[in-house]
Amino acid sequence: MTVIHTIEDFVRILDERPEWQDALRTRMLTRELLALPQVVAELAVSTNRRLAALETILAEFMASTERRFTALEQGQARMESDIATLQERQARMENDITALKEGQARMENDIATLQEGQARMENDITALKEGQALIAHDVSILSHDVSILKAAHARNGALRITRRIARITNCRQIRLLEGGEILDWLSAADTAGIPQNELDSFEDADIIIEAERRDTSEIHYIAAEVSYTAGQRDVDRAIRNAAFLTRFTGQPAHAAVVGRRARAAIMPLIESGAVYWAELGPEDLETD
Repeated sequence: MTVIHTIEDFVRILDERPEWQDALRTRMLTRELLALPQVVAELAVSTNRRLAALETILAEFMASTERRFTALEQGQARMESDIATLQERQARMENDITALKEGQARMENDIATLQEGQARMENDITALKEGQALIAHDVSILSHDVSILKAAHARNGALRITRRIARITNCRQIRLLEGGEILDWLSAADTAGIPQNELDSFEDADIIIEAERRDTSEIHYIAAEVSYTAGQRDVDRAIRNAAFLTRFTGQPAHAAVVGRRARAAIMPLIESGAVYWAELGPEDLETD
């Protein structure tokens, strides 16, 4: 019977049982999220078809308009010729007037056709705008889902390197604290004056490491916050959680941020030693 005590046991078992990884992914990812790449691909194909159809309609409309304007110019030329003929041959005035009326009728038909074409073009443009709005909405949803996946992926990678995180603070990892232990601390500690939202955030801390100082064997704690791209919010949470650890345990605590990359705004804090930085390499983010 497989017994899991720590996250390392869980990761090791996943390494040994690839079929468990597939089952875990199926549980964690919704059917809609798994099907998302296919939905996006189908949407792209549909959009391309609509754009191609619109280009064809616009090309036909422009060609038709050009033909109509040419016909109009020809009608005007005939009208001028009819006027000249009227001056020269009044006897043919009735025939010329009839021809002029016919030319005017054609012109009116051409104008009506042009107006219809313009109306169709406006409808097509409206449809195109609606399609673009739908695409933008879908892309926004996709971006949000990708952000969630990247955050989870970064945390999984961080759990692989907790000993490295302890090492950069000159400590040796003893164990990772579970959420229940943190909740027990909060239940027994004097939390007067601490806003409830900060206590809730501390309870949900990404990683809490109990360690011993390498040179003194003194117990230290490490509060680590994880993001794919670490920023000011992660630094603030890590520093605040480290302060809570010292307050609740009486032991020294260190703040650390973990990620694939760090935003430029937090580099001065890292360089000053206010917070430790642990970079996730590509190998840390690889899936088995």
